[in-house]
Amino acid sequence: MSKTAIDMREATPGGSGSSHLKGPAFADRAFRRAFFFRRMRGRRGDPVALRELWDFRPSGRWTGDALLENIPHAVVGGVATRMYMPERTTANIDLLVEPENFDRAVAQFVKLGYSRKPQPLEFSDTRLGLIGQRLVSARPVDVLSSSQPWVHDAIASVRLENNTLPIVDLPYLVALKLDASRSIDQGDLSRMLGFASDADLDRVRAVVRRLLPADTDDLEQYILLGRFEVGDNKQ
Repeated sequence: MSKTAIDMREATPGGSGSSHLKGPAFADRAFRRAFFFRRMRGRRGDPVALRELWDFRPSGRWTGDALLENIPHAVVGGVATRMYMPERTTANIDLLVEPENFDRAVAQFVKLGYSRKPQPLEFSDTRLGLIGQRLVSARPVDVLSSSQPWVHDAIASVRLENNTLPIVDLPYLVALKLDASRSIDQGDLSRMLGFASDADLDRVRAVVRRLLPADTDDLEQYILLGRFEVGDNKQ
């Protein structure tokens, strides 16, 4: 696959180029295009080694913990990625709860001895309406929520890892990482999507079209890049 497979034009929600696109969405898109171009220009790493890393599945250090009692929740963020790609290191765990349970979830961790950070977590320019609170102990926890309807579907979508850890389904994890657009999220997206099945990719596309329609073109670039990196050229 050549670097020309990456379309460097800026895309609008409708999929065509526009010189009038401004604001955070434009900044995110420009940042992603630079990421795509840089990665596709480089030499592909060893896909066999990457797949061997995928087969190495150590037990997660959070598995089996009673995270929240009697509060529906979904594990998102770096801990959740280990269900969909080779595991990477992360210091904290992110828990998504419904807005009506947000204060109660925070209170549970405070009761367990966690210290509540004075300031809430800030998600600048979030399109998914995220709010959050960090709680500090030996293993930090970020409690997240949103007043938007998608949060209920995301929590209902959980898949249990080792029958204990409720991991958010791939489409919602992808949407959250597209919304965040940090450097580390770029790598997570390409790897998760590179290992995803065709059926899972169709489900991801449907959720992204619904929640983040301006990101549908970028999603396809992450899929192409992910397939390239893991050695699957069928896309």
